[in-house]
Amino acid sequence: MPLLEEKIVKARYKKIRYKVDTAFKSGSVYNTFKDIKLFKRDIKFNTKELYFICRQFSMAFNSGMDILRSIEAIEENTINKNVSKVFAKIHESVQSGLLLSQSIKLTNAFPLFFVNMIEAGEVSGRLEYVLNSLSDYYEKELRLKKKITQALLYPTFVVIFTTLVFYIMLVKVVPMFVNVLNQFPKIELPKQTRLIISLSDFLRENNEKVIISILIFAITHKVFIQGRFKNVVDYLKIKIPIIKNLYKLNISIKFLGSMGILTKSGISYINSIEIASKVIENIHIQEELINVKDSLLMGDSLSESISRVKFFPKLLKSMLKTAEETGKLEVVFENMHRYYLDEFEDKLKIITSLLEPAMIIVVASIVGFLIMSIILPIFNIYRGMM
Repeated sequence: MPLLEEKIVKARYKKIRYKVDTAFKSGSVYNTFKDIKLFKRDIKFNTKELYFICRQFSMAFNSGMDILRSIEAIEENTINKNVSKVFAKIHESVQSGLLLSQSIKLTNAFPLFFVNMIEAGEVSGRLEYVLNSLSDYYEKELRLKKKITQALLYPTFVVIFTTLVFYIMLVKVVPMFVNVLNQFPKIELPKQTRLIISLSDFLRENNEKVIISILIFAITHKVFIQGRFKNVVDYLKIKIPIIKNLYKLNISIKFLGSMGILTKSGISYINSIEIASKVIENIHIQEELINVKDSLLMGDSLSESISRVKFFPKLLKSMLKTAEETGKLEVVFENMHRYYLDEFEDKLKIITSLLEPAMIIVVASIVGFLIMSIILPIFNIYRGMM
């Protein structure tokens, strides 16, 4: 294995060196840099792509294909260029003598959870079962993400639309209204009207600066701030009341789903906890799960170790304790995963149904404030004329 990797590295270095030399001779430096891996973004598969891969793999195995033929089938039948590119590399590695799990790991496109599951399937000789389980797992993950996206779609649209309308009103409509008011200099303007006029003047005078500032903030937040403040954001997710309840269910679903599939595939509880902690994208809960692993290494039971994780629901902790006594942990992982998935969807429906009237009230308040700011001076003008 080390010898093979060394040869691959040397071959890539020679290829890059050759391209650079050719580029400087021909003058096409830019096109060469586009082909060099150093200047490319690493391919990372999302949940939808992982579900497609698992389903295709599972179907190929169920049809009686061997590993190489299954890899070829995915490579040839996908319209996704990234999947095709990665599976071409996997095919090359497997053909050279590496295991499927090793080949998958070398691509760096798959999550650790996926790699470990494939490795467990190879060791236990249950690769077909593992791929079926992974397909079901990612299908549920995909369904959950779609539910969350649909729930956020309406409020996001309302916020963007309201902001856009408010901006147009301030920049285009309010100045025309100000021209009318200037004809009546003796009329005293209400506070909210003066505020709206000041805001309108500021936006018109600094229109380009405001837009550029928003763009810079968005890029900076994505590139720098989001990573540095992840610790704070993760902490807020587990502390803010309304978000906390939904987030607790979401984390429990991910934990139970990954633990269920890992333990059923023959992976020990210690290794399962370590892998499951990588699936959960929250620094604080990851730290607590690492403590669970340490507790297991010290000889504590799984239920005792998990009971120390404050974030998990009490029902989950008590069910795990009972399951450990009866020796049915795998069944409990699966049943609790299904239970919390249904509960999450029910709560999401309730929150979504409450969001719609709440957003209408917010929009009506903003529009009402703007209209009142315009109408009140008109009433004052009318009174003055009387």
